[in-house]
Amino acid sequence: MSFNALLLQSVAIELKKSLLGARVDKVYQPDKSTVILELRLPGENLHLLLSAHPQLGRIHLTGIRPAGPPTPSSFCMLLRKHLEKHRLDDITAVPFERVVHLHFSRDEDYGRTKARKTLVLEIMGKHSNLIVLDEDGVVVDALFRIDESKSRVRQILPKIPYSLPPAQKKKSPHDLTLQELSWFLEVAGPDRWSEALVKNIRGISPDVARQIITGAGGLAASPEKIHGIIGQLVELSEEGRLVPRIESESLVFYPPGSGQINTVLDSYYTRMSEQDKLLQQKSSLLAVVRGHLNRSTKKLSARNEALENAQKKEEYRRKGDLLTASLHLIKKGMSLVEVPDYYAEGQPLVAIELDPSLTPNQNAQNYYKRYNKARSALENLDRLLEETENEIAYLENLSGLIEAAKDLADVESLKEELKSEGYLKEKETVKTNKKSRGSLDAPRRYLTPSGNEIVVGRNNKQNDTIRRQASGEFWWFHTQKVPGSHVVLRSAEPLPEDFETAAMLAAVFSKASTDSVVFVDSARVKRVRKPQGAKPGFVTYDNEKTYTVKPDESVLFKLKELK
Repeated sequence: MSFNALLLQSVAIELKKSLLGARVDKVYQPDKSTVILELRLPGENLHLLLSAHPQLGRIHLTGIRPAGPPTPSSFCMLLRKHLEKHRLDDITAVPFERVVHLHFSRDEDYGRTKARKTLVLEIMGKHSNLIVLDEDGVVVDALFRIDESKSRVRQILPKIPYSLPPAQKKKSPHDLTLQELSWFLEVAGPDRWSEALVKNIRGISPDVARQIITGAGGLAASPEKIHGIIGQLVELSEEGRLVPRIESESLVFYPPGSGQINTVLDSYYTRMSEQDKLLQQKSSLLAVVRGHLNRSTKKLSARNEALENAQKKEEYRRKGDLLTASLHLIKKGMSLVEVPDYYAEGQPLVAIELDPSLTPNQNAQNYYKRYNKARSALENLDRLLEETENEIAYLENLSGLIEAAKDLADVESLKEELKSEGYLKEKETVKTNKKSRGSLDAPRRYLTPSGNEIVVGRNNKQNDTIRRQASGEFWWFHTQKVPGSHVVLRSAEPLPEDFETAAMLAAVFSKASTDSVVFVDSARVKRVRKPQGAKPGFVTYDNEKTYTVKPDESVLFKLKELK
């Protein structure tokens, strides 16, 4: 959901009330599109987040502990140079536009002069940007430089005077009459009323427009009601009181909520940002796994072809024997010869291909060489084929676990497994200590209402560990023929509802978590075995019981998670 102009106006006013006079102590850039300013006020430190993310561009105070890469980016270093030790003098949002200016100053020459800087945040989808201006409004630099190759209308480059984005030819809500609104709605028709609001009125985003129409009564709404809601939202925005509500992972502006805007935004966008990072990291790891999977599949095809050729070894030996027995019939330069087949009844003639550049004897020896090569290859191919098939199964399982990952800790755990198995090579700039790695090395642990513990592996190595460390009388669960986490119910005689809970967790933490029906197998841990030399996470089992489960993630809220 976009950070609309009305919300930006409102949050800027709320920020202005609480932040003016704050000093910039530190600047962080946790990712390529986000900057966090650590602001010092008497008795407290606050963190102001500014993001030029294409989908999650925003500005608000955040409770996230700021951090950044070991080596700061050039833009982060520029911000530190121009903003640290400066005081925040003003925050102004451009009316009905998604542009906000933060004005800073610092006394110099013992107070005789002031160094002034402005940080501009433009929230414009894929064109979002953070821009530093000097006291004359000239661009010092920008997070994303825009030259003529990217825009012939407006460049954002050092030493070029800054100009606002071109204004849209829409009506200001202040100037919008009921008659004009009625005309816009009548021309559009009821099915396109929300589109008409976005097209004709400044500051109205698609999500706000839909909420206005719904709040006014949907298709039964009157122009008067719609006009009144627009006026109400604009008034709240300009007073800094347009507080959104979070409903079904969306921000709702009408009816408005209550409380602090920044608190709501931090809660909402922290979750959205984590989901965005989760999707990006899952996509990155899936690309790595699929690359190895493609190579392994090609390797399997080549080895199957080699096996097919190797199985012809007796044919090669036979042809070598026939040629040796009939050398007198062959002349150099022949590409085909018919010789008696002494192995067949009646000794019929059989055609054998020849290399015309070789002598008769060399042609016979060539078939013997092919026979010996095929015989040697056959001795190794069965083992190589099994290894390749196991590797493909392992990579497909890893792919499923990545798709099923629920949070960043899951992805990081799977990333570590890829590294340890040699599928991912990444230069380590900082060694992770054991304490900070705790969450990566630990599986999920839940406590059922009856007091039994259920353990869920985050990756294949953890899957092996939780099974290996469990009593043989405990119960093991895994989705049937579907990649997923191994689940161990740490009880020899659990209640029936505990069995159902463990089976549900196995379904939820699997690739089939969004399916309508999932089959989950369960067996005593002692009936689950890992074949010698098998890849992590691969097991065989018997004496299993199968549960039919409809995955429901609400089970996670009914269990106590153990740390």
